[in-house]
Amino acid sequence: MGSPDVCWIDVHHHILPARYRQELERLGVDSIGGAKIPDWTAKASLEMLDRSGLQAALLSISSPGAYSEDAATAVELAKICNHELEQVVGGHPDRFGAFAVLPMPHVEASLQTLRQCSQFDGVGLIASYGNRYLGDPAFRPVFEELNRRRAVVFIHPTIGPGSLSFDIDVLPAAVEFAFDTTRTVLSLLRAGIFHACPDIKFVLAHNGGTIPFLAGRIASMLERRLPYETFAPLGVSHYLKQLYFECTTSTSDATLKCVLSLAGSGQILFGTDYPFAPEAVGAKGKRDVAAFSDFNDQDRRLVASGNVARLLPRFAAVR
Repeated sequence: MGSPDVCWIDVHHHILPARYRQELERLGVDSIGGAKIPDWTAKASLEMLDRSGLQAALLSISSPGAYSEDAATAVELAKICNHELEQVVGGHPDRFGAFAVLPMPHVEASLQTLRQCSQFDGVGLIASYGNRYLGDPAFRPVFEELNRRRAVVFIHPTIGPGSLSFDIDVLPAAVEFAFDTTRTVLSLLRAGIFHACPDIKFVLAHNGGTIPFLAGRIASMLERRLPYETFAPLGVSHYLKQLYFECTTSTSDATLKCVLSLAGSGQILFGTDYPFAPEAVGAKGKRDVAAFSDFNDQDRRLVASGNVARLLPRFAAVR
């Protein structure tokens, strides 16, 4: 599991408030990414951290977030989630942080929610809302406000209508989550958000989908075939290298080599995806990071918690 004096912070840890689950059921949502919605309590999360040797966790909402095309419903879902996040973090501020939930795709309501969420550590977004990725022009005011706040933004994928879910007997999240993240990164890049909003720190779940593997191809093709100077004037690779990659369920040597080659150890964060992933997944992730031969001890400390402390200085004191 690595050196016992290494501090581990889980940046991909979900909550599922009872009222939120009830609302999802009312809306006909009974699974996420093809998997049954798991049980969750704050007590269970705390006990999981203790058993797993994790000093702290950043809490967020998984897919579908607070998504609803009805603005009132989206606002209510976000309110339920943010209230629960406040309660859990308030009860254990040394063990938990939180990414606020926005009632996207409703821009004015999301801006209003942001004004009420100054106490959160960052903001959590879903990679796509209905048939719109995050680079949709309508969402630009949200990113401009996040940039003004120098926000840390955690992006979690979903299974949207843009996913190509053919009739293959596998869990949809196995590949579609990766593609959803990839597509939304491309949409943000193409919309010029990465260039226009340089003070946002974007954290991509699951090691950024296919971005680390395809980064060279993406840069080559976009710079040959599109007027990239208008949306990525510093070069496509420059912006992809600025992203942060959270590595839950994506800690094979091949994947870590791709991310390390693209962004370096200073851009990789540790996560578990609890409770959607069982505790054994987080344990394996720790072992994989500890055993990865291309990491030195400093790299492992950065991935375990050092990079989180740099992004969110209040976690520097967590040990």
